[in-house]
Amino acid sequence: MMGTARILFSICLAGYLFAATGSGLDRISRRSPAIEAAVLSPFRAQADRSAASSALLRQDAGAAIAHARAAVARDPVDIDSAALLGSALVAAGQSEPAEKAFRVAARFVFGYGATMETYLDELRARLGSGIRSGQ
Repeated sequence: MMGTARILFSICLAGYLFAATGSGLDRISRRSPAIEAAVLSPFRAQADRSAASSALLRQDAGAAIAHARAAVARDPVDIDSAALLGSALVAAGQSEPAEKAFRVAARFVFGYGATMETYLDELRARLGSGIRSGQ
């Protein structure tokens, strides 16, 4: 019986270490984007945000959109993921979807109205498009 308990304990410990390492690497990827590639799939929310940010810096809007969408899929209530998707869509010149992404991001922030206007002001300034005020 003691052998079974040790095996069970070892399996649980290994699972915990795997989860802690994956989660830790994901958080580290926020400050060190080079680590992003080492983060395993179940833990990639921040790594996807880092990859999207790096793609935006390289002016690769397509890759930024793909990584930002993956980040939103992994962590749908994170404001950074939705705002990053909006920024990637702005970089691609897609104003309507960008506005929707910014509206989703703003829902998760205290002071929704002021935050939304800030995002939309930036969007209007960048695109010079006909996005309406006060909606």
